[in-house]
Amino acid sequence: MIITFQDLTEIRSMEESVKRKDRLAAVGRVAAGLAHEIGNPLGAMRGAIQVLESNTESGTMNAELMEIILRIRSTQ
Repeated sequence: MIITFQDLTEIRSMEESVKRKDRLAAVGRVAAGLAHEIGNPLGAMRGAIQVLESNTESGTMNAELMEIILRIRSTQ
């Protein structure tokens, strides 16, 4: 009868490293998706603000609306 032993420490370590990298890649994909989903509505709001600001010259915007626009702009 012959018995052989093999040290699997390095193999297990490499497997764990691959799993860890896969998890980090998944987190990265989720973060990118969230940034995209949040960014699209913000872009639309910025565009609407620009249109509203251009109407300021014609006197069609009230003070409350302008205050909201200024608050949004200050967060950028």
